[in-house]
Amino acid sequence: MKTRPFFVYGTLKVGGTLSHRFDEFRESCVEGVLPGYALYDLGWFPGIIKDSEEEVFGEIHTYNEEYYGRVLTTFDNIEGYSDFSRAQSLYLRDVVHVVDENNNKVCCNCYIFNNARKKSMKTYNIIPNGIWDITFRSN
Repeated sequence: MKTRPFFVYGTLKVGGTLSHRFDEFRESCVEGVLPGYALYDLGWFPGIIKDSEEEVFGEIHTYNEEYYGRVLTTFDNIEGYSDFSRAQSLYLRDVVHVVDENNNKVCCNCYIFNNARKKSMKTYNIIPNGIWDITFRSN
């Protein structure tokens, strides 16, 4: 299985509520910025959608190739994603281009909120700085 880095921006960021489940499999973590997306507060977790005016700050994670399949499956379960039922998925897994801390573009897997499941994102608040505060949310 070919591994691809993940761009994470919420509860899967290092120190986030779900991050500890992957600490032993994570090989690296660097800061990254995803241009062209907006970050929304969906409750105790965030979601992103395409938006040419905004950007999202998060982390680029790589995982040990031996465990990558297990990590991918677990991420899909956490994010409510299914290859077999994309229309019903809470998030869609897609490939995005993230700018890393050295200004390199990195192709990453990323979970994007499936706003087709909701009539409007207007019911959610945009996070204007594009940063999910894990310390606030982890309490």
